[in-house]
Amino acid sequence: MWFHRLGVARHKVACHFAAGGPAAREPMNRDASNDSERLDDRCMAIVWRSPASLAERTRRRVTLHLVPYLFFLYILAYLDRVNVAVAELKMVAPPSQGGMGFSRSVIGFGMGIFFWGYWILEIPSTVSVVRWGARWVFVRILILWGICAALVGTIGTPFASHMFGWLAHVPEHSPAIDSVDRVLDAVFGGGMRLVGRAGTIHPLGGSARFLASLHDNPAYQFYFLRFMLGFFEGGFFPSVIVYLSHWFRAEDRAKAIASFMAAIPLSSMLGMPLSGLLLGVNWFGLAGWRWIFIVEGIAPVLAGFATLFFLPSRPQHAAWLPPDERGWLVGELEREHAAKGGGSHWAWLHHLGIVLLLTLVYFCLNVTSYGLSMFMPAIIKSQSGTSNRAASALAALPYVMALIAMLFCCATTFPTTIGPTDPPRLPTMLMKPMADAAAVAPRNIVGIGQNAGRCAYMHVPTQKIMITIGSSATPLVRLAAQIPRLQKTSGTATCQI
Repeated sequence: MWFHRLGVARHKVACHFAAGGPAAREPMNRDASNDSERLDDRCMAIVWRSPASLAERTRRRVTLHLVPYLFFLYILAYLDRVNVAVAELKMVAPPSQGGMGFSRSVIGFGMGIFFWGYWILEIPSTVSVVRWGARWVFVRILILWGICAALVGTIGTPFASHMFGWLAHVPEHSPAIDSVDRVLDAVFGGGMRLVGRAGTIHPLGGSARFLASLHDNPAYQFYFLRFMLGFFEGGFFPSVIVYLSHWFRAEDRAKAIASFMAAIPLSSMLGMPLSGLLLGVNWFGLAGWRWIFIVEGIAPVLAGFATLFFLPSRPQHAAWLPPDERGWLVGELEREHAAKGGGSHWAWLHHLGIVLLLTLVYFCLNVTSYGLSMFMPAIIKSQSGTSNRAASALAALPYVMALIAMLFCCATTFPTTIGPTDPPRLPTMLMKPMADAAAVAPRNIVGIGQNAGRCAYMHVPTQKIMITIGSSATPLVRLAAQIPRLQKTSGTATCQI
């Protein structure tokens, strides 16, 4: 059992954060009559002025303890995902000017290969949250993705050469490798040639060449670390969605998800100008674009250790929940789960139509969303001729309106009286594709469309499908939606989207 004690000298108040353990421990307040002296009670009185029933008081306390920290973690996630959009402005410069001399195609492929790794651990990580609890899943994700994000800042340096130098040399050609490549070419080569790829394919031989060149090829190092960043980060978002379903009733869940997902536009609002400022530094002889990755990679590692203290896995393990609130919340969630009915983990196949529909919607969402967000600074600079710092600041402007639109849409799409089977309001969900169709309009309109419907969309798998099934359905929706992002492998193609 982990506890985190925050001393308040004047009032001698202690807040305890428990994460894990087979049974709940009673909150260490002095007694029930002194609940008003709890630090979280004082914070709730500042944020919410109106009196609250047991249900509302519980929701407020859970929101206060969980959502701000998850919000912060998702800001870190999006920073490590899109910081390459700003770093690109210097990475394309020649090595004599502190860059890597990468072409736009190299940068675009490095951005896209992130999502090849991203989908692999989405389902396993989400199922792990359901079966074994969230704490260690989040710790693993945060620390490993932070390390990979920071290592991107070392590509092309002697450190990276030594890091990859231990890899054993695998010959590109051998009787076994050539035989397997011939079989794979016979099976898949025809399809590749139909889409315009000439010649034969050599998957194993090409992989061996890739591994052998990692120690001295900065572009390959960039590809590998971006892939591994996506691999380790991929389970975070769907795991949080399922984690919130363990703490909020169906009628409260959309607002919790909306508050959490507001980190998407806010991360770009803050992260792009911050990354633009880091572009100009030259600490310890390292170019500023390297420090973007290093600084924004160290933060998740530190947050991973902090997560041990701040995120209990279930309400039963939360020492900061008073007994009456804990009992009420556990009972409500158990009744909701029972009302949705039992079923096997693969019972989501009975809802395949919903899953495919959501996949199509999310497919369309990401075509424009990532195409714009990952290349927005480069597009602005190429069209206006402004400086790197100004381009980074201007790229943040759409997300100001996006933040407002996201919170508004989620508040109007899911009122507090919604039931677990009520559908979201269709007009709000249509705001996204309608705004994306107007992508030639001013950037603020695009920013509104990119994020307005996300919270309503992400709420559906855990509303329409029972929570355990949602742990598969939610990441499956995201899994199929990664494909269009990989089409944006050059700056020219992306500008045309």
